[in-house]
Amino acid sequence: MHCAFQAVSCQDGWEYDQTWFASTVTSQEDWVCEKELHIPNTLLFCKVGEVLGEVFIGQLGDTIGRRPVLFLGVALLVLGRCVLVFSAGIYTIFLAAVVVTSLPTGVIFQSPLIIGMEVSSARQRAHIALLQCVGWTLGMAVTPLVAWAVGGHWKVFMVLTTLPCAAVFFVFRCFPESPRWLVAKGKTRKCLKVLNQIAKENGTSLPENTMETLQKLERRKEKVYGVLSLFTNRRLLRITILISSCVTLVQLLNYTLVLSIATMSGNPFLNMFLQALVEIPGFLLGRFVCNRFGRRWSQAGAYSVAAFFQIGCLITVTHQQLLWLLISLVMIVKFSLTVAAYCAYLQCMELYPTCLRQTGTSLGVLLATLIATFSPYIVYLGAAVDRRYPYAILIVLCLLGIACGTLLPETLNQKLPDTVDEAADFGAEQKFWSFPQRKPATQYQSAPTKHRQAN
Repeated sequence: MHCAFQAVSCQDGWEYDQTWFASTVTSQEDWVCEKELHIPNTLLFCKVGEVLGEVFIGQLGDTIGRRPVLFLGVALLVLGRCVLVFSAGIYTIFLAAVVVTSLPTGVIFQSPLIIGMEVSSARQRAHIALLQCVGWTLGMAVTPLVAWAVGGHWKVFMVLTTLPCAAVFFVFRCFPESPRWLVAKGKTRKCLKVLNQIAKENGTSLPENTMETLQKLERRKEKVYGVLSLFTNRRLLRITILISSCVTLVQLLNYTLVLSIATMSGNPFLNMFLQALVEIPGFLLGRFVCNRFGRRWSQAGAYSVAAFFQIGCLITVTHQQLLWLLISLVMIVKFSLTVAAYCAYLQCMELYPTCLRQTGTSLGVLLATLIATFSPYIVYLGAAVDRRYPYAILIVLCLLGIACGTLLPETLNQKLPDTVDEAADFGAEQKFWSFPQRKPATQYQSAPTKHRQAN
């Protein structure tokens, strides 16, 4: 019996629109007709790589160090992209290269940021996060311009964007390991060497009792069990759930919004450039409000603004003559969500203990990546049922973001927790309707810790 859904070859051939893209993998390998599933399958394997990277590579940052994990990630990225260029004709190898390329997506962003925050004073942590986020966004903004400049030739684009990544290996010896991680692992001599290097670069010297201080900190070394250690205490479990929820919500909101913006007509390179560019003032404002009003209330305020303007989107989306207003409102929402994302990731880096900082961050990104796979279906719901539904869903998600963000402890001007016990007790004395203290805490002063039995 003939199957109604049997795939057949195209009867009349095909022709590619080369208005913006002279050569893509799809056009080179003719991923059309019976091969059309190659495109969504490739996107799926990208997500598979990201998830596997967070599960296996993310935790390595707390095991073997932030520095080796960063360079391992860059090596995998360069290797995977090189194989991609030469393997498009062999689909199984191409998919394997896609997974390898996607594996280090999270750790390449997380590792340098964690090192930067762990060597910074309480006053400068928000500034370090700002530099990382702005640098990342500038790269995202330049990327479509490079693709536009090479006429949409995918192989040339891949080579040009891979070469800067390979340049990272030339600064391997100049890149320090986190002193906090070294102390947490009992490597005090290596820690002292790194601290002396940092002091030398800053034209100063360490106090005479530095080694004695490090040895005292080393005695607090505790045994951890990877991600399972985040679930050994009721309060730490609550913090982990809230942080992961904040990261997941902001990624789901941003990804859904980006997919909805992607349906706009016009120059795709310019559209992507403008989307990335709007994030820079969002990060700048995020740093200001986080240092002025604290992380909790800044995130709540950003979500509130996003929800308010999405009500406007809900009203105008069905009026074609108000398309210009809808695009303006969407850009304001994108700006507000950038502020919320900055606050969420800052809280994520500051609330987890040193021994589990990268593990906890990877857990949040892992959950966010999994949940964000529903974004296309939210956008599809608007196209197939009612164009207002996606914005109604996004408003509800913003309200959840307000609740999760404000229930977390305030971290402004607070010492980073180094042990699981310190993380569990962090902010226990804070009241919900409280605002952050003005005076920064001393960076190397050990906070009093209540050693409770795990719940």
